[in-house]
Amino acid sequence: MAFPRNLSYVAAMLTLVGLLLGGVWAYPRVPWMGEVPSRLEIAGETLLGTLAGDRLYRIPSDPAAAAAAAAPADAVARLEEAMSRQVKWLLACRTASGTFAVSPGSDLIIPYFANQAAWALLPEYPREVKAHLEWYLAHLNRPDRWGLTGTVYDYRIEGDREVPTGSYDSADAYAATFLTAVARYWQATGDTRFVEEHRAELDLVAGVIVALQDRDGLAWARPGHWVKYLMDNAENFQGLSDYAWLLGRLGDEDAARYWAGRAEAVRAGIRQFMYNPRRGDYYWAVKMSGTRRLPNWRQWYPDAVAQLFPVLCGVESPDSRISRTIYQRFASFYPGWAAVPRPGRSPWAVLIPVAVTMGDAGPLQHLAAEPGLPWHAGEAAHLVSAARMWLSSILSGATRPAAAGAPAPGGN
Repeated sequence: MAFPRNLSYVAAMLTLVGLLLGGVWAYPRVPWMGEVPSRLEIAGETLLGTLAGDRLYRIPSDPAAAAAAAAPADAVARLEEAMSRQVKWLLACRTASGTFAVSPGSDLIIPYFANQAAWALLPEYPREVKAHLEWYLAHLNRPDRWGLTGTVYDYRIEGDREVPTGSYDSADAYAATFLTAVARYWQATGDTRFVEEHRAELDLVAGVIVALQDRDGLAWARPGHWVKYLMDNAENFQGLSDYAWLLGRLGDEDAARYWAGRAEAVRAGIRQFMYNPRRGDYYWAVKMSGTRRLPNWRQWYPDAVAQLFPVLCGVESPDSRISRTIYQRFASFYPGWAAVPRPGRSPWAVLIPVAVTMGDAGPLQHLAAEPGLPWHAGEAAHLVSAARMWLSSILSGATRPAAAGAPAPGGN
């Protein structure tokens, strides 16, 4: 009878160690039940990561040299051809009203993806981008069904009419990606008149994020869905930073300082309340109850994917220890993730700019070689953006590609 008791003791001790590794005791202010579903898997991941040691994926120490070495002339030509193909695909997404549907011939307009499609077409197609920006501003809710002004609904195309669905996936991220699109449009065109004519409306859009910000600086996704997402808040930081940069360039220093301050509040909230320094990764969500959701690295979305958004949107520099550690862990859990897209699933090209910024051109080359992937407008937009970054770094001899998700405004 001694053997079962000893076995039970060992099992109990292993469970205790797993719970501690899973991160219960270090954060007593957070309701622990929010972490139950993935705690044991998290403990196992931590142990496996420790045992793996040097076998983890390694980022090239010299990203530009590594990219150049992997970029024969035919590879560059293939990438240029792929980028051209995706640009044409994005242009085919245009609607009669001037915005972008989720795919050519689709009857669905999701402004979040349309914003991304617009910025990917710069600088070559400024008129098409301006048409979308004007469409977005013409469709602002004043207010929407929840009483929030400056939001935009998704739309269905019915014949020659666009009919609002009365909802949107996230009020904050729609606004943030639009502000980034406006900043990139001005950067490419210098169209100050557009900004001046629509300044009041642009402030309304930026105000959506501020209206949803909590005392910790983080914004809720939308009224009625009181969750603060890591992905959304990274985009919120980028959008507000880009808007502050734009207004600063136009000479409105007081407004630039205000919006930059709101952006920094978002970044401070991410760093203080969403980053777990003991584990070296981010909570992917914070709920109204205070519950924070630890990432299960075996769960692709949202857990693992969300980890890359702080570097995508400039919350953290790609050179930072945090960014490098997280990308190493991501790549070790999902080696070849872009080389073998799962059937019927989005290839998540939004992550390609991060890979390129981190000096890993492999995912870009793999996705560029797959013309038959199930694209939507956001996927094509991010592939185009990543291709521009990579080609620019090769042709200019830069030591590192430009920051993943940010135009020259940046936010750092």
